[in-house]
Amino acid sequence: MKQDFDPRDLISPEHYGRKGLPHDLWTGLRRESPIHWCESDEFENFWAITKHADIMDISGKPDLFLNEPGTLIRSRAQIAFESANPREFNMKTIIEMDPPQHRAIRKVASGFFTPRGIARLDEIVERSARELVDSLGAAGQCDFIDVVAQRHPLRVLATILGIDERDEEDLLLWTQQIFAADDPVLQRDTDDPLDGPRQV
Repeated sequence: MKQDFDPRDLISPEHYGRKGLPHDLWTGLRRESPIHWCESDEFENFWAITKHADIMDISGKPDLFLNEPGTLIRSRAQIAFESANPREFNMKTIIEMDPPQHRAIRKVASGFFTPRGIARLDEIVERSARELVDSLGAAGQCDFIDVVAQRHPLRVLATILGIDERDEEDLLLWTQQIFAADDPVLQRDTDDPLDGPRQV
């Protein structure tokens, strides 16, 4: 299949918002070129893998297909920014790790993803949701993103990791600083991302 389409239709949130999900393009790729090399002037070049069987096959071969180089297709502008600020982008999340490091980190929370663990996880999620909604009180309004949407998954994650509820605000700040390293409000006032967090 020739690349007679805009690869941004596959990866760009802006294109998804403007054009909707590219079902026809996915169908054509699955039929004619299920493993398709895409070239773009705006983004990194990438392989579009559009069949479930191929995705599962790739996912089961961590010795051949690595996560460490990165799991996101970045814009050329983002690549340039990261190159100019390398210290801000040298921390890895678990989905950017390969065995054996990935396996070791995964063990921290893997007990919650057994049948018994899932039942306990349901309890944690429900308790967190009820406590957060009950805490809204008589104000009648709130910033939903700040009060609920950020803190609900954070509380669930903190519980899984055994982090005390009193430390959740620090955990939230550190998470924001990691994932918003290019935000001047959240940037740390240090050249070393392993230094203590900036208090904002």
